[in-house]
Amino acid sequence: MHTVFLCRHSKKLIRLQTFITRENLLKINLKLRSISFIHDILRRPRSFSNVENWKVSEVRLFILYIDLPVLAEILPEERIGDFALYNVIRRLLHDYWDNDKKLGDSICSLLKIYIKKSSKNDIFNMHPPKLLTSNSYSAPSFFLM
Repeated sequence: MHTVFLCRHSKKLIRLQTFITRENLLKINLKLRSISFIHDILRRPRSFSNVENWKVSEVRLFILYIDLPVLAEILPEERIGDFALYNVIRRLLHDYWDNDKKLGDSICSLLKIYIKKSSKNDIFNMHPPKLLTSNSYSAPSFFLM
């Protein structure tokens, strides 16, 4: 998981910066500074302008817990919708996988929607469907076969 967050997700965040204006980058940085974290979180994400220098713990915290609320007002509606769908599928694969047939069918349906939607626009390069299974160590990677 360390490599997945360091390599794939940090690159995804760097690519996201291309859709964010300088003004909105400042807004994101203000939001990151204003978030009150629980005491268990030892490393807060630094400036979003410096994503390429973030440690894995910062990327993981941002991706797993605070990316949607922070980026919801910043990214264009189409982009945040794609990002939200990607995150919902990823969280289901990562957190709730327990070989439940009904849940597996639901995740497969969401993946099909995501793949169909991604083939119509440029989100395929931003959030490739193969990342959904390869970055979820608790889920089998046969969903996309």
